[in-house]
Amino acid sequence: MKAAFVNSSMEFEIRETPVPVPGPGEVLIRVAFCGICGSDLHLLEAGLLPPDCIIGHEFSGTVEAAGPGAPPGPAAGPQRATLGGRYFLGNLATTV
Repeated sequence: MKAAFVNSSMEFEIRETPVPVPGPGEVLIRVAFCGICGSDLHLLEAGLLPPDCIIGHEFSGTVEAAGPGAPPGPAAGPQRATLGGRYFLGNLATTV
């Protein structure tokens, strides 16, 4: 899959990365659209993002797979998504 990384020069770089496998209570989301918001840019400008960090947390997509214990149907509200071992918190509306 492709993801937006911050490289060692603190620049955005699109590159391939392995598709993660959802763990217990998690879902894998195929991202359709993703935005880079002002907070991402402020963290980048301040040098607060570590190299090889995947950025972009405003996204929408389709649930592709569910780990053990993930909600069996529509779920909305505070949820957790994982991408390459990095966790994102927010309000996700998902359907499995």
